[in-house]
Amino acid sequence: MNTNQTVLNDFIAKHPFAAAQVLESLPTEETAAYFETLTIAKSTTLLNFMDTKKAAECFLYLSPNKSKELLEKGDVPLIASILKNLNTSRRKKLLSTVSLERVSTINRQLEVLPNTIAS
Repeated sequence: MNTNQTVLNDFIAKHPFAAAQVLESLPTEETAAYFETLTIAKSTTLLNFMDTKKAAECFLYLSPNKSKELLEKGDVPLIASILKNLNTSRRKKLLSTVSLERVSTINRQLEVLPNTIAS
């Protein structure tokens, strides 16, 4: 591992909110390209601190393998909050890559219950 990567990993570990803010300030394509280099654990840590709209835009630029991995292994409430920012067709396209069990779990989080604030 080179020195730059060591510094970046340390920064993400110690200052995830600041790291997420830096990523939010970059063009979406660059942010997505950076996510391609990260582990799922580091990616989800940063996604937790990012604006969900920006995170959703990043999903549109991720490789199919990376987006599938994040959808399969990411925290369900986080993934659902990100997917809520995508239109239905894009959401369905992303979800078509993961297991039916996982889709079912995520879809339960996406449901809006009647007589709630969200309805």
